[in-house]
Amino acid sequence: DLRSAGRACRTKCERAGFGEHLTGTRTECAMTQVVTKRGGIGMGLSEHDMGVEYLLEEGPAAASGLVDVGDRVIAVDREDVALMRLKEVAALIIGEEGTSVLITLIKVHSGEIDTVSITRRAAGTKPPPPEAPPPKPTPRQELAAPLPPTFDPPT
Repeated sequence: DLRSAGRACRTKCERAGFGEHLTGTRTECAMTQVVTKRGGIGMGLSEHDMGVEYLLEEGPAAASGLVDVGDRVIAVDREDVALMRLKEVAALIIGEEGTSVLITLIKVHSGEIDTVSITRRAAGTKPPPPEAPPPKPTPRQELAAPLPPTFDPPT
């Protein structure tokens, strides 16, 4: 029956973390047909003050070099997290793999406020390799390169 199929679909959407269930005449909504990989930024936060307790060694936050253990998260995507529970903050940080999240921090060493952008990655995946620099020319290629024009002073 279509009504019970709609309830099952709504439950699937809620469990998958989608904010809204799209209703319609089909037995499954569009959101359940989209398969996305979820990703985070590889850091653990303290429940009582949203302080960074650890960074996963190869996680995006550690790799960025912009987050330190002891920094305090005060906003995620410009949304104040002061009155949120850890679970709510984690839900803001986790998102579609490959997308960026803005993390606003109070830096542990300076007390300054800094907003950093970090790209989410699924757990256990490696970052994409950096682009390789262009190959160096061989000595033969260097000799074959055109010489710069000479400067002839006016006479």
